[in-house]
Amino acid sequence: MSRPPAVACEGAPRDLGLDQGRFARHQVAQALREVPHPGFLDRWFPDPHEPAVRTGRDLRRYFPHMAERTTGLARGARVREQALWQLLRDRVGERSGATLAAAGCVVRAVDAPSADLLVRRSAPGEDFRSIELVLPGLVPALAGVNEHGLVVVGSWTASPGVEDTEPCRAPGLLLVQDCLQRFRGVGAAVEWCERRPAGGETTIVLADATGALAAVHVTPQVRQVVEPRDGLLVAPFATERAEALRKEVASATRLDAATLAAALLTGGEAGAVRIHLEPGVPRLGVQGAGDGSPEWIELLPGEGRSV
Repeated sequence: MSRPPAVACEGAPRDLGLDQGRFARHQVAQALREVPHPGFLDRWFPDPHEPAVRTGRDLRRYFPHMAERTTGLARGARVREQALWQLLRDRVGERSGATLAAAGCVVRAVDAPSADLLVRRSAPGEDFRSIELVLPGLVPALAGVNEHGLVVVGSWTASPGVEDTEPCRAPGLLLVQDCLQRFRGVGAAVEWCERRPAGGETTIVLADATGALAAVHVTPQVRQVVEPRDGLLVAPFATERAEALRKEVASATRLDAATLAAALLTGGEAGAVRIHLEPGVPRLGVQGAGDGSPEWIELLPGEGRSV
């Protein structure tokens, strides 16, 4: 399997988005063609209660860096910013997949061909650099690891609903990028995810170079911190699928990346790309269903724009 194309993004938030949009212009256009055309794009003054318009409003209110990146992404891809708000709403949960994590390794399944994904190297000004797996038309990563070895994975995401009572329409997947940019370890990232507004439903899985491991299940009303059980963290948790994955791992003598990837392969994720993340290096690996081992991409010290 060929790995996804790679893009380097550097600078202020809008510049980061601009780099991504220019590189992935054709992929973004294709993604927008696959989304039903929303009526509000035809109007000069969209209804402020439109779900996608509210998503954009809350994106600016609660995630200003991510909003600036989205503006740059729209300009680089030559599409309307409002269309990316719609994409953020409609596509945020489509690549949901199970995540298995143990000390030193995290593996996430992504139900998408590698050509529909990007490997992104982010160097956001004064914030922490990271290497990530992303959908071309979205700013928040599906999974990534930063220069201090913090792994952050968005697993089992669902878009916000349409009820006007929801306090925030910006989806919880945005917390992945926030944590990669801001934090060195699991503890501070967990606290951030517990406090920040977010819509929809998302499980954020976190691991760091010290061996710390935790997840935060994020909904508009409740934040639940999930600790590993018997050294293993499974997302989604407390479901039949999670228990099935635990059974796949139970007979293994070691909780290493190969064991976790094999469990995902036989536990209902047979056609998925598996993303490996190692906090200690840090690095990201891409493994197709037929691949014996992942293809690794490392985040190098002092790395610039080259990919």
